[in-house]
Amino acid sequence: MTASPLQLDPLFMIGPVTITDSVIVTWAIMLLVAIAARLMVRRLALRPGRTQAVHKLVTNAIDGQITDVMQADPSP
Repeated sequence: MTASPLQLDPLFMIGPVTITDSVIVTWAIMLLVAIAARLMVRRLALRPGRTQAVHKLVTNAIDGQITDVMQADPSP
């Protein structure tokens, strides 16, 4: 009998919580996103430069998609 492709092998356990490779990858992605967000907001200005304008464009696009899908204001 073959093993299920959906079964994940545990790397280690922290108490009752099993840590798999997908958890490690998720933590790495979250760390990269947090670092990128920190770098993006550290030099905000009232007169935005090109980089800040691009970030604002991306943020507005994401807000627009959330509004279209959920029919609610994403700000809260």
